[in-house]
Amino acid sequence: MVFEVAPIPTISSITPNSGTSAGGNLVTVTGTNFSTVPGKTTVNFGNLPSPAVSCSSLTTCTAVTPPGTGTVAVYVSSSGGTTSSLSYTYIPVPTISSITPNSGLSTGGNVVTISGTNFSTVPGDTTVNFGNNPSTSVSCSSTTSCSAVVPPGAVGQVNVNIKTTNGTTTTGVTYNYVTNIIYTPITPLRICDTRPVGAGIASNQCNNGTAS
Repeated sequence: MVFEVAPIPTISSITPNSGTSAGGNLVTVTGTNFSTVPGKTTVNFGNLPSPAVSCSSLTTCTAVTPPGTGTVAVYVSSSGGTTSSLSYTYIPVPTISSITPNSGLSTGGNVVTISGTNFSTVPGDTTVNFGNNPSTSVSCSSTTSCSAVVPPGAVGQVNVNIKTTNGTTTTGVTYNYVTNIIYTPITPLRICDTRPVGAGIASNQCNNGTAS
């Protein structure tokens, strides 16, 4: 009797080879000797298995990344064995540590500085929301500092969130919208002396606040 030994799978590429530490990204794994039978091919990112693997051919599988941190080895297993030759890098989601100033008029328009970690300096990759309202202009000078123009908002506190391609902040940093103060000048009271001139009255006069 001749027993046929299944060949060990190989990995030639993982696309993309990095993504958010929250997981949930779909990657394509290419190589050889995969199995198209559901459940026969598994993909591990470090010690954590992918929650969903689908192989369309003996050379191509897609896998959903589990949550993770740092750079981990990627393992593909089938009936022929297990292989690992490539790695996947988890990129942390952004965080916010402070916003300065943290309050302003409900009409918006003022510029705030947001400090934190894991921001993107690529134009358009980092967005800032004040509650449900997006900032109309965001600029990140580094991965730890961004400036943003505050949009109009209702009076009260709102959560401030930063989003990049790697995820959205979950920190509880808030911004406080305050009522617009309208200043109306008050005209001084004019008191006039209307007594007839004479008998010690030199003239009719009107003064601001006092009578003559």
